[in-house]
Amino acid sequence: MGDYSLQEKRVFYALLVGVVLPLIDTTLINLAIPTVQADLNASLHHMQWVIALFNLSAASSLIFSAWLNERFPTRHVWLFCLSLFTFVTAMIALAPQIWVLLVVRAIQGACIGIMLPTMQTLVAQLVGVKRMKGALATLSIPAVLAPLIAPVLGGGLLAIGHWSWLFAAQIPFCLLAIGAAYVYLPKAGMHSLPSKLRLDWFSALLLCLAMLALSYGLNSIHLLQGQLFVAIGVACIALYYVSPITTSTPLFASDLVKNPVFLYRLILVLIGAMFYYGGVFYYPLVLQAAEGGFGVEYASAALMIQALGILVGRQSLKWERIDRYGDAQQLVVSLAAACLLTIALALIPTDWVVVWLSVMGVRGIAVGVLTIVSLSYVYKSTSDKLSAQVSTLSRLATYLGAAVIVCLGNG
Repeated sequence: MGDYSLQEKRVFYALLVGVVLPLIDTTLINLAIPTVQADLNASLHHMQWVIALFNLSAASSLIFSAWLNERFPTRHVWLFCLSLFTFVTAMIALAPQIWVLLVVRAIQGACIGIMLPTMQTLVAQLVGVKRMKGALATLSIPAVLAPLIAPVLGGGLLAIGHWSWLFAAQIPFCLLAIGAAYVYLPKAGMHSLPSKLRLDWFSALLLCLAMLALSYGLNSIHLLQGQLFVAIGVACIALYYVSPITTSTPLFASDLVKNPVFLYRLILVLIGAMFYYGGVFYYPLVLQAAEGGFGVEYASAALMIQALGILVGRQSLKWERIDRYGDAQQLVVSLAAACLLTIALALIPTDWVVVWLSVMGVRGIAVGVLTIVSLSYVYKSTSDKLSAQVSTLSRLATYLGAAVIVCLGNG
């Protein structure tokens, strides 16, 4: 991070500590489901809702992130969500009954839904849109490593103790993240906008309903009700897009959401997310179903090699030799490479282990470049004052890209 000042680096480190916590927590709850179910005497249906409520809450709360970060200082939004996340994490560790767990998981999902775009907004406000690429490459490291590290740490804690230890152990790190944010996040330059005192409730509720319907529908697309919910979600988005703006404080600026250049770049973010989550979710399912008796080990190796490739790809964006090429060139090359290598994985037999894993690693490099460049590129089609809205919309595109891949995997 040689191109950033000491103050900027301190902010990055403070955000790194904060953003890694929800990413680890998401993995840990999935790991703890069997023991939680037995300890709280819950049904499988209850445990499915533990995960579903979290996802639905995160998807719907995303909609309000832009307004919150324009209505209140971004620093305050981050500290509030991080503090609330710490509280509900402690409540999970102490949950005496399944209904308590369901409630606090929904609150936790809402916190995370707001925290991730808030982190992007903080970075945009701190370094400006022109220097977003390197900052995002650094702050994306936890997203790659957390799914690999959390199962190892969580499995070790479960082997020696109670499932609540998984969440109690996070509390000291949560407090560290709060302290670092309080000390290092700048108090100036991140103020609210007086024009955002009122919330555009019509747009907020319409898009909230759209995200809830799409999130639920894409996860159950094989069922008729799932297809119906997807149709409802698409209809809500279409209605929002064609509805005339009747308020002086729209949720998203019309010259942003109806800007074809911005929408084109937002679609690139969605495509990048699909390539990324295809490697994280879809390919492990393919490999675990492979013949030969080594499916699980094969899938784990593929995830690790892909993660290494993604890290190399994202960190390469800081190299002067790579950085001298423009965003458009980097996007074209990385998107073409990701497409060709994805086709190659579909054609190469899975029992060609070395070849398959090698292609997976190179694909990871391409996807690492594609996801960061597309995300930073979308900010460059707007002004700095719209950074909170861009952060929210880019996270929505990322979420929908992941949901589409989950849909394909379930199908």
